[in-house]
Amino acid sequence: GNWLASHPTNDQRLSQITGIAAGYKGNFSDDARARYLQAIEGLNYGESREQGVVRGQNFFHEPLGLTLTAPAGWSFDNNPDELYIINPQGDAAVVMKLIPPNAGKTHEEILRNGFKANQGRTERNAIGGFDATYFVGQRAAEQNQAQPLEVTLINGPGGRTYAFLHAGRDAATLQRNRAALREATASFRAFAAGDRAVARPWSIRTVSMPAGGFAELARRSPLGAQAERQLKLLNGVYGGGSIAAGRPVKIVE
Repeated sequence: GNWLASHPTNDQRLSQITGIAAGYKGNFSDDARARYLQAIEGLNYGESREQGVVRGQNFFHEPLGLTLTAPAGWSFDNNPDELYIINPQGDAAVVMKLIPPNAGKTHEEILRNGFKANQGRTERNAIGGFDATYFVGQRAAEQNQAQPLEVTLINGPGGRTYAFLHAGRDAATLQRNRAALREATASFRAFAAGDRAVARPWSIRTVSMPAGGFAELARRSPLGAQAERQLKLLNGVYGGGSIAAGRPVKIVE
């Protein structure tokens, strides 16, 4: 509570940074700016191919050779060790994890050794053409306490096995979201040649500012609803100011 009360707002932080930056005097000529823009031309913006990229309701990971689609209204949260597909309320999610090779040779071994699954129902099926096992039941936790476990194991591309854990705030939340959780898991498929153009990482380019300014640039941008705000931030005019038509301006494409 106290930490939040003393935490500066974005506007306060921006004002502080602007004040500090104003203390640095120098000759920042058009030539220096042109060299800077030339140096950053083509730099990646946002997610990289190696991390996987989100485009609309789809997640593409070309190096791992996989694609997922989130249910309508759900979103992705990509972390180094796991991927979350989260519902709009933020109280249920599918958590995708890569299973280490030493966890077991079969799905039964992985469930028994890796997840401590001890009683429940197992259902074999195919997802995206890959062998899959759905388990719903219980796992043994510390002090032999039983915990609910709902997970799908999929033998994916490249001989890698993935776990899709269903997580929810409570049993009622899980039940309410079960159909969508299974839909998200069932969207798993191999990365296809046709995905490559869509999954291309964004990069920074320099163009001449059009007559319509940032609003016009935002309409052409792949950045979505926040495009105008992000483009202003990228060009150092988020806190005010403008760039005249015809002047060089950074965009994302």
